[in-house]
Amino acid sequence: MKNLVVLFCLVFVVAFMSTTYAQLSKQEAKEWKKKAKALKKNPEELKNLYDENAALKSEMSGYKRQISSLEGQVKEKDNQIATMTQKLRSMEQEVANAQQAATSRP
Repeated sequence: MKNLVVLFCLVFVVAFMSTTYAQLSKQEAKEWKKKAKALKKNPEELKNLYDENAALKSEMSGYKRQISSLEGQVKEKDNQIATMTQKLRSMEQEVANAQQAATSRP
């Protein structure tokens, strides 16, 4: 029974690893291994990459908040446009009614 569980786990791990490595070509995998090895030898560069990543994520978060705010403003302006359009149509109707009333008087 234990052998069956171990075998199942081994098959699962191999299947998972094969799908993970299948995403990169052999050449890409070699290139990324070289980059990882270079970063392992140069922790300062790794720290710089990590800090830059954190800063960019923070900047992206700020942009997302700004986009959300601008989308809210656009919705508010759309509502104002709809309200003003409705008022304009109402006033146009009033003018048309007034003109009709003026022309129908003898």
